[in-house]
Amino acid sequence: MSNLLSRVSLCALVACAAAMLNASPAKAIPQPETVTVDVVQSGANVIISYSGALNLTGLADYASNAAITFVNAGSNTIQSLPGGNEIYIVNNPTGTLGNAFVSAPGVLGTNTVGTGFGFSASFDYLYLPSLYVSGSALSGSSEFDNITIATLGLIAGTYTGSFDTNNNIVLNVGSPVPEPVSLALMGVGLLGLGAARRARARS
Repeated sequence: MSNLLSRVSLCALVACAAAMLNASPAKAIPQPETVTVDVVQSGANVIISYSGALNLTGLADYASNAAITFVNAGSNTIQSLPGGNEIYIVNNPTGTLGNAFVSAPGVLGTNTVGTGFGFSASFDYLYLPSLYVSGSALSGSSEFDNITIATLGLIAGTYTGSFDTNNNIVLNVGSPVPEPVSLALMGVGLLGLGAARRARARS
């Protein structure tokens, strides 16, 4: 009887081991990726730069797109694309990216370098370089000459967006440079404050 039980136990162990060997490996869970976009005023120009990576899992390749660099506040779009690229449709985007824009005419940029990247918070699009490999690095920048952040239709602050469960965008918009009229008024105010202090000191 004991020999029979031993044989049954051994067969059970062998069957269990075989099942474990034949079991398919667990599918890897896609890890979320993030691209950070920085908008800064540099003298008379605005510089937009970006870095990070994106996960293509679940994204639908919608169409091919020509090289273009521009900010279009009307469609909540920033593109920095030095070459051909693909438009991907995003399902159920969430976040505050749309709050970074106020209505303003589209403006073309120059001196575009890097891999290429863009997004549209209105149309739920991501713009990625042609033949982009999921998870690979994205980085680059573009320049908008003789313009301010405010004129581009952007509001200073930090904004975030989730483009499906696998991709996040962080948009950092720097404080705009004061317009010449604002600078003049500020100067007058400082002069007035200095005169008031001198008058107080004499009395």
